[in-house]
Amino acid sequence: MKLEIKHFTLENKKDLTTDYIEQNIQEQGYTPLRWAIIEANQKKILLDMVVIKN
Repeated sequence: MKLEIKHFTLENKKDLTTDYIEQNIQEQGYTPLRWAIIEANQKKILLDMVVIKN
């Protein structure tokens, strides 16, 4: 198991949910352990996260 610290940008959508965020993280090949939104605007959100590389 390899832990990594990542920054990740997602499209900001009206109905933003934890499922949407975690699904996008998993689609990038990572298992999320912890994540937080650290910056947001009308178009994008920036996440800081600790993940397991799959």
